[in-house]
Amino acid sequence: MATFGPDLPYRAGLGLGALTLVLLLLGTLVATWRRGRRSQPVGPVALGTRRHGPFVAGLTATLVGGLLAGTVGAGVGAVLGLLVPVLLRRVPAAADALPWVLAGPLLAVGAAYAVRPWGDPAGWAGALAWPSYLALVPVLGALAMAADSSRRRASGWRPFRRSAGRSTSR
Repeated sequence: MATFGPDLPYRAGLGLGALTLVLLLLGTLVATWRRGRRSQPVGPVALGTRRHGPFVAGLTATLVGGLLAGTVGAGVGAVLGLLVPVLLRRVPAAADALPWVLAGPLLAVGAAYAVRPWGDPAGWAGALAWPSYLALVPVLGALAMAADSSRRRASGWRPFRRSAGRSTSR
């Protein structure tokens, strides 16, 4: 009879996911029940009023980097999570250039895939680790930039703006 080596951790992960789903549903039901018992209705909170600090941004970038690329990804996330908020606070002019700087490594990733395409005799660039790590930089940098409340206040930046068009002109 054939056996699957990581069967026990796989089944434990499925069980933990099911347990987490049940806890999420219970938490949602309890929050809805509590909200229904209040005398004053509570409306939705605008996205622009929510803030989190650089610590949460650094922790989030580290955890997401670790989930996406292991130890090296966690290291990239930790560096960006600490560096980006500090840079944005100390150098206000960096707020406009930083998204372009963070997207810059994607040029090297694109070059790697252009030089070593799928089916290349020298090997495919997707088998290399460094393009994947460089592709994490814009993702984790965007997470780190999301915590910067000073940029929002100083430049009037808002993540969601109304734009002229048919869907918003009614």
